[in-house]
Amino acid sequence: MAKKRYRYNNKKKVTGRRRFKCMDCGQRFGEFNQLFNHATKYHADLIGDEDPYKYLYEKRNPGPYICPICKKNLREWDPKKRKYTRICNDPKCKEEARKQFQKNMKRVYGTDNLLNDPERQAELLANRSISGKYKFPDGVEIVYVGTYELDFLEHCVNHFSWDSTDVIPCPTSLFIEYYDPYTKKKRWYMPDFYIPKYNVVIEIKDGSKYPVESKAKAVLKEQAVIKANRFNYIKIVDKDYIDFDDFIETRNDIHYAEEKDKNNFIFIIPESNEAL
Repeated sequence: MAKKRYRYNNKKKVTGRRRFKCMDCGQRFGEFNQLFNHATKYHADLIGDEDPYKYLYEKRNPGPYICPICKKNLREWDPKKRKYTRICNDPKCKEEARKQFQKNMKRVYGTDNLLNDPERQAELLANRSISGKYKFPDGVEIVYVGTYELDFLEHCVNHFSWDSTDVIPCPTSLFIEYYDPYTKKKRWYMPDFYIPKYNVVIEIKDGSKYPVESKAKAVLKEQAVIKANRFNYIKIVDKDYIDFDDFIETRNDIHYAEEKDKNNFIFIIPESNEAL
């Protein structure tokens, strides 16, 4: 009998929907990399010397790519992130975008600087042993706890070219309160990371190192997250990033989808080796 892969997963399977359409010949594909391979093989003459990712992006997302701040300057193509920048290079626009970001963070999370949330740092120091600090390519450092968390941060940078504004320590405003029937006390569940752009909370686990009662408590936390229904949630066990990468790539291409559902959050919770 095959081992159950998930404890809970409400993410819709999209492969069979063939939602990635080639705008040159009309053929459809279930995954973007299939479309990419098709285009570079059969439409190389049309792509020419242009970046194939840029070619496909522009084909499927016609411009103009105008800065939303000044509403006049063109945004630039970012070859690392394989998309156009959010704003133009005008320093005034960058400053205004930062002000809008801080205003939104304060409205949603109660602080305008999640990276330096003193309450968050205090709780980390009080409840977890610090393994080290990770420095992003942009020079910003954040605390990580354990080698699995470090591996996740490195994966985000190497695979998606993210910086310190893309993945951050989970802010206290997103901690989840739950009732522990075993100790008959209320507790707080503190996930590891948060990705603001996609409103997704990340939990990192080593599936081979759990105390006996771990699985039962993990289920309580996961049930509390699902009940709260406030954000997308992905639990990554044993450095398996398949579901995480698929989620991010799907969100990057959400405007390509034939159907959009913004009302329901996605929860991806794989099984692990936790023992009851």
